[in-house]
Amino acid sequence: MSETSQADCRRNSWLVALAGGALVALMLLFVAHYGFLKALVIGLIFFVALGAFLVWAFCSRSDVAAHQAVPAPQPAEPAPRPAAPAASAAPVAVARAPEPVAEPAPEPAKATSAVVEAAAKPRAAKAAAKPAKPAARKAAAKAPAAEKAATAMGLDAALAKSKDDPKPGEPEMLSAPRGGKADDLKMIKGVGPKLEALLNEVGVWHFDQIASWKAKDIAFVDEKMVGFHGRITRDEWVKQAKVLAKGEKTEFSARVAKGDVY
Repeated sequence: MSETSQADCRRNSWLVALAGGALVALMLLFVAHYGFLKALVIGLIFFVALGAFLVWAFCSRSDVAAHQAVPAPQPAEPAPRPAAPAASAAPVAVARAPEPVAEPAPEPAKATSAVVEAAAKPRAAKAAAKPAKPAARKAAAKAPAAEKAATAMGLDAALAKSKDDPKPGEPEMLSAPRGGKADDLKMIKGVGPKLEALLNEVGVWHFDQIASWKAKDIAFVDEKMVGFHGRITRDEWVKQAKVLAKGEKTEFSARVAKGDVY
């Protein structure tokens, strides 16, 4: 290989290496999100390594192959004297060895892809190692509200079931209070004068009547509470009536007894 061809080969090799180093640096910078300085250093290292490899693989080997292909000159044998003066010596044709054609430099795509994958793996491992933020606090904060909602839904479901499929039998209803003396139903929180009059009208006069109600009984009475549907379960009449039926007091009944409510 001539000096000009060898210089061109080296120049082309370094240009290819420069393009590969720039591509690696850009991919590390924008794809793998490396810092600018880190990506630049890795790109320079790739540039130097790839350039040296290409020069060694294509320029140096081609030069050695060219030297090996050209045979060493041998001393010419003395030409014999011509037999006749008219005869002329035929020119000796010296065959020149054909110059080896340099193969095109391989594209650095595979090497670049391997470098990018190797650089991206540490970041992917760090991202996978980060623990996910627990949502336990949010779930714990929502637990009380969910429990209340479930209780209310259970009572409503019981009422709906009782209304849709009533069982035989009705709660105890009285036409008049026992012994002519009714309990003060206003001691139950949620029962005002109007509700007390409505309860007396449907036959409810005493705390023990309300305390004995089951789901079907509540559904039966709730149908008669025109304008006050749902108050029995919402204000927990049965729970309060059980306490008052024993002769005990609730916080609300104590306030009513003092005259702070009505």
